[in-house]
Amino acid sequence: MGTPATSESRSLDRLKTLDGIGTLWSQLDEARKLCNHRSRAEMILRWLLGKLKTCNVARQDENSWGLLASCIRLLSAQRLSALLGSGSLLEIVGTATTEAALSIGTICGVADSWRLLFDRGQATGGAAILSVLSTRSANAAAVFANWIRHLTQHCEGNAAFAKKINERSLLDLGLQIWDLRKRQPSDHELFNSKCLLPASMLLRFLSVGVGDVLSSRKRKQRGEHFNPENSYIHALEASIARHTILPARAAFFDRDQKRPQRSQRKDTVERSVDLEDTLNSVGQVMIRDPSVTVIELLPLLFDIAIRAVPTPTPRHRIQERPWLEKMFLTLRSLLENGKESDRTFVIAEMIRHIRALRVSLPPKLVSQLANETLQMSSMEGSDSGNNLALDLLAELIALDTGVFANRLLSERVFSSIATAKTSGDIEFYKTKICLPIMRAFAQSRDVNTFMELWHEILKRAARSVDGRSLWAGLVPEFADILCDSRSTDQILGDLDRYSQGLSMITFLDREVLNELCSDAVILDGILQGLRSDDLLDRAWQRLDVLVHKVFAITTIEDDAAPSFYVDLWQLLASLFESWFPAMVQTTRDSATAAEAGAEVMGSELFNVALRQCKELSVSTKSAQHLVAGICAQFGHYKEHQELLTLCKKSAAAVCKQPTTCLSVLAKYPDVLTLLDGATIVSVLEATSKTSSENLCLMSLLPSESLDTFLESKISSLQTMADKAARSKSTIDHVSGSEKVVVDLLSSIPLAILTKKQRVNILDTLSNLPPVLPEKTNRLERRFAAILALLQFPSEGSQLLANPSIVWSLSQDFKITEPIWVTEHDEFCAFNALTLLCKIAEAIINLWLRSQAQNRDKLLEISSLAQQHLMNCLEQHQEVSRSMTAMLAGYIIGGLETAGDDFLQDFAHRDPQVANTFSQMVQGISEPHVGLFVVEALLKISRSSLGGGPALASTEVIANVLKKTGSDDPTLVSTTLLAIAARAAQLFCRYAEVDGISMFQAIESILKRDLSGQDHDVVLKAFEARLQSEGPSFRFSIIEECLEDGSSHSAQALELQRCTITALSIEDFECPRQLAMFKILHHVLRQASTGETIHKRQLSLQTLKHILKDKSFMVNRFGVEQIITILHSMLIEATESASTIYLDICQILAILLTQALGRLQGRYHLLIALFQQLITRLFSSPDSIPRHSTTLSRLLQTFCSPPHIPRKRNASNLIDESRKAKAYAGQFVQYILHHYCSQILSNPPSDDTIREALVPGLWAMIEAIETNHLENGVKSLSAAMNNSERAVLRSVYEEWQRSGKWEGT
Repeated sequence: MGTPATSESRSLDRLKTLDGIGTLWSQLDEARKLCNHRSRAEMILRWLLGKLKTCNVARQDENSWGLLASCIRLLSAQRLSALLGSGSLLEIVGTATTEAALSIGTICGVADSWRLLFDRGQATGGAAILSVLSTRSANAAAVFANWIRHLTQHCEGNAAFAKKINERSLLDLGLQIWDLRKRQPSDHELFNSKCLLPASMLLRFLSVGVGDVLSSRKRKQRGEHFNPENSYIHALEASIARHTILPARAAFFDRDQKRPQRSQRKDTVERSVDLEDTLNSVGQVMIRDPSVTVIELLPLLFDIAIRAVPTPTPRHRIQERPWLEKMFLTLRSLLENGKESDRTFVIAEMIRHIRALRVSLPPKLVSQLANETLQMSSMEGSDSGNNLALDLLAELIALDTGVFANRLLSERVFSSIATAKTSGDIEFYKTKICLPIMRAFAQSRDVNTFMELWHEILKRAARSVDGRSLWAGLVPEFADILCDSRSTDQILGDLDRYSQGLSMITFLDREVLNELCSDAVILDGILQGLRSDDLLDRAWQRLDVLVHKVFAITTIEDDAAPSFYVDLWQLLASLFESWFPAMVQTTRDSATAAEAGAEVMGSELFNVALRQCKELSVSTKSAQHLVAGICAQFGHYKEHQELLTLCKKSAAAVCKQPTTCLSVLAKYPDVLTLLDGATIVSVLEATSKTSSENLCLMSLLPSESLDTFLESKISSLQTMADKAARSKSTIDHVSGSEKVVVDLLSSIPLAILTKKQRVNILDTLSNLPPVLPEKTNRLERRFAAILALLQFPSEGSQLLANPSIVWSLSQDFKITEPIWVTEHDEFCAFNALTLLCKIAEAIINLWLRSQAQNRDKLLEISSLAQQHLMNCLEQHQEVSRSMTAMLAGYIIGGLETAGDDFLQDFAHRDPQVANTFSQMVQGISEPHVGLFVVEALLKISRSSLGGGPALASTEVIANVLKKTGSDDPTLVSTTLLAIAARAAQLFCRYAEVDGISMFQAIESILKRDLSGQDHDVVLKAFEARLQSEGPSFRFSIIEECLEDGSSHSAQALELQRCTITALSIEDFECPRQLAMFKILHHVLRQASTGETIHKRQLSLQTLKHILKDKSFMVNRFGVEQIITILHSMLIEATESASTIYLDICQILAILLTQALGRLQGRYHLLIALFQQLITRLFSSPDSIPRHSTTLSRLLQTFCSPPHIPRKRNASNLIDESRKAKAYAGQFVQYILHHYCSQILSNPPSDDTIREALVPGLWAMIEAIETNHLENGVKSLSAAMNNSERAVLRSVYEEWQRSGKWEGT
């Protein structure tokens, strides 16, 4: 009893002497050591509270708050409420937050202590603590504001601190103090005066990098309401909306909209809030500190304001428009004394928020803002100021395009664009400003005003190339809207109006040219808009007169402005395209048409265009299009020699500038028939080195021209090859000629070549000199061309007549060996050699079609393969040996496709051949060597090797795997992975191991980062081995999978799928302990408990194979388990639902089509699964229309089963399909009800998703109507609320209009 008393007295003395210790840190450290018992904790807490009240240093020391947390943990809730009562703790916290700055450690210490105390208050019996934490609203507002101020200070200095706020829950202190306050009528005023600005500043920092915070709808679709990183954003937004936005909105509607005051409970009466007074604090701060940070708060507040009240329907948006206008004007007034650039930026951001909510501002206000913006853009001298003004202007146009269908306003807009620097911004001006205004005029049926404005601006922009391209670029879109916005008489009047100047040219000065340019552009748009037959018939007389007048002009000279000619030639091209078909139909006489063509092509204007075709200038391409279009039409009148001669001369003039004529010839391929072979060859020759467009013309060339060009290229290549054989200095020239020929072969269909041409090309490419060491990649293209030519009859070529040529082609690789310094060089050589091997295979297959006739050739190539293989062991270069072995392996593999009787005397069947391969396998020392050898072994069958024990032994195969693979990730390369894949195939073919060893070896190979092709090949080799083995081999693998549970790798799951696929029902007939249904439950367990989404997806694919091909493994209980697992997977996979969505739909489709009988009595499970599919379709941000289309097909299949088995004694008068549809109609009403609720609470972000689901909705309505006749949808409507009923009504009416009559 004495010892405890002594110890207690000593600790008591130590507690009494804490103040006597030298430093505060020593005092806190001593108290921390003593704070290990409840009684001591109470004494320490009393001492610590006194320190925190009186000592400024103690309040700023994080150790003080850590000691406070230790005391809170040890004391009971009653003692804590007694000690911390009388406002002592909140007074300490409030005093601490008034400091100028707090360190991050102190902030975390205060927040941790508060959180601990708050959690104690939330627990059972903690009401007394919560009462201690509650204080008056004024004190709570002060602490809240100061606490946010400290957090904001650290966010300004360190951007990563915002993430720390979320991780450590540092904002909980301020939010909880404010929530626990004693409510007062002045709460709104206190929050707005003290907390609004700090909360907005912190909200701005927290919103950076979190995502799109503009739309609550988007946040809901991404599930961000449940994201911890966004909880503080939502809390701050909710506080600002509750105390600032909503009270001001209520006061606005009660006062300005003449609404009666709403009754409130006495204990919740709060004073009304005036919006101007509320935002006065923000305005004062902006005057004192007009920084970018404060200015950016205004769009943030406006965003909260427009989202404070939901506006799901147009009616709600119309009701909220006055309030939004008031909010917009109030925030805009705060910027009156600021810089124009800041004002423009803020207004543009607020308008973006308005557009995101799909509301609008009054047209008068939009017009006022546009005029102010245009005035600012004309006064601002800087480019940045102009860009901001034009950005705002584009936002205003997108907000309310109809406002700009005004002559004065649009004229100012177009003038501001004309004076701006348009270089680089043409697409922006066109798509964001000009085209919307043009469509606004079209919608208001005032296109005439737009054409007048367009004409004036074209006259001013004629001097600028960028300006002309901008305004002339409106022609295609103008043509699209012309017929819809103008009557036929109006269009004909426009045609007369803008064609007068072109038909009455008397002199050329600058003003006349500008006028003509403007007329030409607008008239071009009108002509392109003449699309209806009736309009073309009525306009043809005018077009005919205009064509004759324009082409009769003789005063046009070559020295006019180039831009004028560009517009003129484009206009004439459109005029001719509109005039010619009607002229031909009207005259119906070739002589009259030929006379008209001679008149056009003999005119002075056409001759000017011909001269410009021959000279390279800005207008050359436009002139070429005009001349080519005329020649292509009149060139068909070949019986009129004079006209045909003119067309040929004109077509030749088009080709005088080859760099610009290729696209013209591609557009008008009929012109090619007017050119002689020499002209075409000269054009292609001139552009072959500078352009690749000539290759696109090859398929359009006439056969004579193509033959001429081909013969010239082949002859040139043969000549260069002959010179290279005599002199090495011409090898580079051969490379260029070879590239031209190979490119030509890849651009034309080889079927158009004659047999003689193919033979010449094959002989030329087969006898080219060896490539230079630095040009290895040439071999790939050369061999690819040879292989493509061999697909067509090529008898008579040296390659098919002389077997030694194949081996002569392999001599190129001996030169390339010294430059294999990179992995890329190795693979280039490997790919080229693979193509050569395929050439040998193709030749052997051609010879084997006539075995008797080609026996000598086959014997010779077999003998050559045997000789080269025997001689390769004597070569010093291991790479050369391995490449020879690869070619020999392909040749032997090709020969072995013939019968054994035919191959008895062939040299490759010498037993020494198998021994040679065995020696090469054992002698592999480098990875790049093993690649060629293993590839050769894969091409040779096991019987061809003579049953050599060296290859058949497991040790040798394992040795290949060991030498060609590495477990070290740093040593992994593409070459090693390729060899590992091929070695794995050899292992599957030859290794004499049990199933488990095979499974583990292939799994280790697949775990490497193989290419997709190699991965599939290894799986196929494993499947082939499984098929060749007995049931015990396969069952050993299955049992291994079942024992390991869910800890399999993704590669093991793939191998498991292959093994299950190889099982048959006969395998289960033998007495075994393994039940077939156990496999299904094992796969289901893997699908539901997979560690990653990839593993779950693989398990679902295995399940799909079982349902589709192994139905004997599935019983009724298994079907029930499958549906239950799929439903739970959709619920759990919140972020990855889109990844497995299609897999689940495919499984469900198999159940509905192949297991319909087993689903009877389980439709309630299907309904729940369909409902969850709809939920995930709408809630997942990664949903695509394909998901919706698949679900729609599933609903149609469920409502209309594809095949209904007929009962044995059923009557012919009973429609089993209709009966099944009616049965499904009893259940699908719950799916339709769920759809109506989800479309309201979680609408899809893409309208195409809902549209793709419409056929499925119609199928459900039809099934309901089939079951309940006329009262089905009415009964469903009665169970819905008003909003859901409105959705159902729209779907039902759409079905009545369209879906009900489909297929009838």
